[in-house]
Amino acid sequence: MRTILCENKPGYARKQKFTKAYKARNTKKN
Repeated sequence: MRTILCENKPGYARKQKFTKAYKARNTKKN
């Protein structure tokens, strides 16, 4: 799975951005 993410760097970066926003949202809720 890690290799696939590394191969697809643009998608990985986008995913990271999304996860960051999602995490921030979760912290706000808590």
